[in-house]
Amino acid sequence: MEPKMREQEGVKLAVCLDPDGLEISMSETVKQSMRAEAHANY
Repeated sequence: MEPKMREQEGVKLAVCLDPDGLEISMSETVKQSMRAEAHANY
């Protein structure tokens, strides 16, 4: 899935599958000010 904001958790999360079909999750901690900006852009 494309990266999505998870505001209640304070992270941006993306999930992809490896060649064996296992999920790999990647997250980025989002600062409070960035969360406000991201919310304004959606």
